[in-house]
Amino acid sequence: MIYEISAAGGNITIIETDPSCEDLAARGKELLALSKAAEQAGFIKGASFTMAGGEFCGNGSRAAAMILTGFESGKAEYNVSGFLNKVYAEVEKFSDVRFNVSACFKGMCYSIAVKPACAIVRLDGITHVVLEGPAPADARSLFPSIIAGYGLDDEAAVGLIYQEEETITPLVYVKEINTVYEETACGSGSIAAYLVSGVGRVIQPTGQPISVDKKEDTFIVSSEIEVLKRYEQFSGSPAFMGY
Repeated sequence: MIYEISAAGGNITIIETDPSCEDLAARGKELLALSKAAEQAGFIKGASFTMAGGEFCGNGSRAAAMILTGFESGKAEYNVSGFLNKVYAEVEKFSDVRFNVSACFKGMCYSIAVKPACAIVRLDGITHVVLEGPAPADARSLFPSIIAGYGLDDEAAVGLIYQEEETITPLVYVKEINTVYEETACGSGSIAAYLVSGVGRVIQPTGQPISVDKKEDTFIVSSEIEVLKRYEQFSGSPAFMGY
């Protein structure tokens, strides 16, 4: 089964369960072609969730929790790509398509390097460059020079996070699948913004919040998540079934 899931009103993730294809990067590109709005793709196999590019994704990880609980209120314990420890998530069901998902990332490693023009926040599985102020119109074209300038070419994924008080505008590059998206919401980018500014209620480009907290060595990320579409596969060709 294939699901199209939105976190905090955006950042749509397409998730396939029990993938038969071993080349997840290639399969991820096929899944992204199903939707004009999708920004990333991931896969669930057993109690593991893997992004198509092998990176860490806070929103994708939480979207996976809903599938693992069978779209019911409950708790899930599972592995995610880019993160060494297990994720512990709690799902609260509001309706058949609306949920709140809170995930605990215990033992997530991070470092913060303060530069003259930005802060570089390294998390497990993704690195973010956090800059203060609004995103310029040419942010996408500037991205390659920023990645090269800070020596981030070998990172699995790099985010460019423009922060104005509690609001962020994220762009994310994933190396393995060579994608750049102006993301409509970003869970890991919200963690980076929290670490730099201390803001715990991070407003996404959609206007909806993602909440971030840290207790000892555990990051807790939560927001509303919505199931937009589901696809049934017949002879390898997905057909939209709806909700």
